[in-house]
Amino acid sequence: MNKTTFGFILALLSSVLACQSYGTPDVSSKYSGSALLDECQQVLNFVRTPAIDSHQRDGNLTGASYCMGMINGMMALNAIYQAKPGASVLFCPPTSPVTNIHGARLVVDYLEQHPEQQEWDAGSLMYFAFAEAYPCNADRQLGR
Repeated sequence: MNKTTFGFILALLSSVLACQSYGTPDVSSKYSGSALLDECQQVLNFVRTPAIDSHQRDGNLTGASYCMGMINGMMALNAIYQAKPGASVLFCPPTSPVTNIHGARLVVDYLEQHPEQQEWDAGSLMYFAFAEAYPCNADRQLGR
């Protein structure tokens, strides 16, 4: 199986699983920007909270984990586009790694600046946050 076929199958499988879990994404998706905002804020709160009592923080780990998974998924999807010859990337991140904490901060900032979009689909909003933070221009084409 070549790299292109594997990438296509992976993308197709991801799409099927996403639709199966959350339905067809639209602006009224059950997983909205307000849920994403809350979950990404949990990442930032977790980092700021001293590790005095881990039991107090356990309730926030599921949401925070989902935000970090969305960030990793967005970065991986962009890397797939970047690896395909002739394909356009979704956004052009810096050459240094984008950490989950930095990604969570980008999403929180974007959603706080665009409260009118908080009921939109979370996956789309994740993309909008990264595309706004890391636009592509002549100097940063394909993140190179």
